[in-house]
Amino acid sequence: MDKLNISDGEWTVPHLSQDDVKCNCAYVLCESSMGGICTVHYPEDDENWGDNPPLEEAKANGILIADAGNTYNKCPLRPSELLEIKIAQAESIGNLTVENEELREVLSLITKKSFDLYTHCVDMDFIDPEDETVEGTVELIEAFNFARKILNKN
Repeated sequence: MDKLNISDGEWTVPHLSQDDVKCNCAYVLCESSMGGICTVHYPEDDENWGDNPPLEEAKANGILIADAGNTYNKCPLRPSELLEIKIAQAESIGNLTVENEELREVLSLITKKSFDLYTHCVDMDFIDPEDETVEGTVELIEAFNFARKILNKN
C-alpha cells in the first residue's frame, strides 16, 4: 500500500487515558502540530444517552489511536498489515515445525540404517571397532554419533 501522509512525530494519548493526570481532556496530540489529531468522545456528567462509548472504553480508544500513529511513524505499516505479517510468520513457523519433524524422521531412519550397516560390518568382521586405522570406521562412528546428538536435542 502507499505510505499514508499522517502527522509525523510522537503522538500522545489523551489526558483522560493517563491515570496520573488530573485533566480529562480527550485530545490525541502530536508533537509536530499545534492542534490535536483527534478527540476521543465519551459521555460527560449525565450524558448517558449512548452515542459515545463509556469512559473506560474511550480511554482505551485514545491509547490505541496514539499507539497506532506512533507505530506507523516508526515502521510505515498499518495495524492490519502488521497482522498479515504476524499471521504469515505464524504459518511459516508451523511449516518449519512440520518440516523439522519430517527431517527428524528422515535423520532417524538414516541413523538407524547407518547403525545397522555398521553393526552388520562388525558382525561380519569387515570392521574391527577397536581398529581406527580401517578406512571409514572413524567417519562412520562420528556420523552416527553426530546424528544421534541431533536427534537427542530435538
